[in-house]
Amino acid sequence: MNQNEIAARIAQERYAVSRVMCGLERRGLVDRGPDSRACAWSIFLKQPAIELLRRASELIEIAAARVESTQLPSQMIQDVDSGDEAGEVLGFANDRD
Repeated sequence: MNQNEIAARIAQERYAVSRVMCGLERRGLVDRGPDSRACAWSIFLKQPAIELLRRASELIEIAAARVESTQLPSQMIQDVDSGDEAGEVLGFANDRD
């Protein structure tokens, strides 16, 4: 996949995707190289990025399972509205002046 395809897929400007890819390349998460099909850089995930994505996916699945098993959406909203810690962290807690 090249940077232009990524930009189109996530509905972002090409320059923004280019800046992000530069940062990911500096961190050793992607390699970039010329794309023979287009005037863009091809993007190749490196092993650390694949491992990071795999772990993030696992954590998302765990979090989703916990949410589904412990609280209904209406309970989550009530908790946030009542000013619980998660709501405060996320900036959703009501002001109580």
